Amino acid sequence: MFSDGSDVTETEIFSDIKETTEKDFEYIIGKYNIKVKVILTVEGSNNNMEITGATAEITSIVEN
Repeated sequence: MFSDGSDVTETEIFSDIKETTEKDFEYIIGKYNIKVKVILTVEGSNNNMEITGATAEITSIVEN
């Protein structure tokens, strides 16, 4: 949930996860267009993977 009380209702799916995977997301919340980069670090292989680290960074906020 964001500080203005709005919620992101979409489920974001990561496919083809490797040891380090980056994915960019874009959300429109109120009058703002927000871009976020998520970086996952995982260990394991095939269907036995464990997330060992995750970061999210806002890369852009633009008023519509």
